[in-house]
Amino acid sequence: MANVDTNEEKRNIVFRNGRTIYFFDEVNNASACEVIRIIQDLTKENPKKPIELVINSIGGDIYDGLALYDNLRHSDCKIVTIGQGIIASMAVIVFLAGDTRLMTKNARLMYHQASLDFTGKLSDAEVDIRETKALEEITLKIVAERTGQSIKKLTKDFKSVDKYISAEKCVQEGYAHKIVQNKKGDK
Repeated sequence: MANVDTNEEKRNIVFRNGRTIYFFDEVNNASACEVIRIIQDLTKENPKKPIELVINSIGGDIYDGLALYDNLRHSDCKIVTIGQGIIASMAVIVFLAGDTRLMTKNARLMYHQASLDFTGKLSDAEVDIRETKALEEITLKIVAERTGQSIKKLTKDFKSVDKYISAEKCVQEGYAHKIVQNKKGDK
C-alpha cells in the first residue's frame, strides 16, 4: 500500500493572466511576496501599462499587507484594484492601494478594529498593545487619505463590531470609484 500524506501543504491562490493578478488568498508573507514579485516583473516589462489586481480575500497579516500596500503605491504602473466576493480586514488596505478602485456589483467590504493575539508576560502584552495601536493609526490614516473620510468618523466606525458594506455603499464612502457592470445585463 502506498504511503499517502494527508497533510496537504496550503497553497497560495495568487496567479497571473497577462497584466491581471488574481489575489484569492489571505494576506500573508507568501501571498504578499508573490504579488510584489509579479508587480515588479510587470513593471519591468512595461512601466506605462496598467496592472489589474483582482481581490477576493478575507484579509490577514497587517505587516504583510502594509508591505504589499507600499509596493503597490510605489509602482510606476497605474494599479487598478477590482474587488470581488469579499474584501475584508487587511485586504481593504490592499484594495485601497489602487489608483482606480472598482467593485463587482455583489462584492462586500468588511472592516473592523485591529485585533491582538499575544501570550506571555504582562510587559510583553503592553508592548504588543502599543504596537497594535500604532498599526491601527497607520491603517486609519491610509483609509482616511484614500477615501476622503475623516479620522474621527473612521475611528468611530472601526471601534464598532465587524462592519460589512455593499459595493454601492463603498462607492458612496470613497472606498471604490465605481461598480463594474455585468456584461450579461443582469440588474
